This record gives sequence, C-alpha cells and structure tokens, in this order.
Amino acid sequence: MENGRPTSELTRHIRIGYFWVHDLIIKIITKLVYCPTEFMIADIMTKPLQGALFRTMRDRIMGAVPCPMIEG
Repeated sequence: MENGRPTSELTRHIRIGYFWVHDLIIKIITKLVYCPTEFMIADIMTKPLQGALFRTMRDRIMGAVPCPMIEG
C-alpha cells in the first residue's frame, strides 16, 4: 500500500480491490493496523495452532476469555 502500486504484474486481478483500499487510506476513511497472530481469532479456522495459542483461541471463540483487541 505504501508503494502506491501492486508489487507484481501477475496480480492484475487484484488491482481494483487494491486501489480501492489504497484510496480509502489516502482519504483517511480507514487505517491499516498491524494485528499479531495472538489476536486473529479466525486463525483457528484457517491454520493448525498448537498448545497455548490453540487453547487461547478456543476459549475466545467460546466466549470464556475476552479478546484484548475488542475490549474497549
């Protein structure tokens, strides 16, 4: 996003969505924020998590532990 253009010509099908998001950022309608893996609740559905990270995500999905990113 910071470069102002796609990184590869092989991704032309992404241009519309890319520049739409880029336009929102420039107009200060939205802001990109880094979100570490520990806060991405959907990760439990898309990749294998093990140990403490799995248990934490499981508890957040079940509502037993609130997500720190959502608390406000």
